[in-house]
Amino acid sequence: MFPVDIILNNCYIFLFDFMVKDFSVLGLRA
Repeated sequence: MFPVDIILNNCYIFLFDFMVKDFSVLGLRA
């Protein structure tokens, strides 16, 4: 059995990191 909490936490961290990088790139372009 996989600990679902750890998997969800990793997904949230990945999405948050991706969004932060995306916003920073948009900010640099603007």
